[in-house]
Amino acid sequence: MLSPAPDEPEAAPTSNRRSLAPVLWYIAIAAFNAALYVALGAIFVALGASPSIAGVLALLPVLAVSYLGHKSKTFRSTGLHRHEAPRFLAVSAVDLVLAALIPKLAVYAHAPPVAAFLFLTALIPFVNFLLMRFWIFQESRT
Repeated sequence: MLSPAPDEPEAAPTSNRRSLAPVLWYIAIAAFNAALYVALGAIFVALGASPSIAGVLALLPVLAVSYLGHKSKTFRSTGLHRHEAPRFLAVSAVDLVLAALIPKLAVYAHAPPVAAFLFLTALIPFVNFLLMRFWIFQESRT
């Protein structure tokens, strides 16, 4: 492994940590939300809710945690709630449609509802990250 020449400055370790922090926060918040979503979805199904209703009911509390966590930690946005919250809610509306549709499709495909919940825990965070980064919280970057 080559070392930098004595006259070349090394990259500051704090700048590397700072650039990695949003990704780590996003992963931590998304992982918590995914676990919460799967657990709640499974609980609602066990209580007798249809997979579609369970998917929607499970997603509702996750939305508040997601918005506040990503606004404050992942993207450190100082934008106004009146601008960012409606955008977040628009994206969340699409999430709700997916949360109702995908479990229903899983039932038609004879897959267990939890398979749909697991699929959604991958799809929704990936798409949402892109939308949060480039649309919802785009106004304020520090």
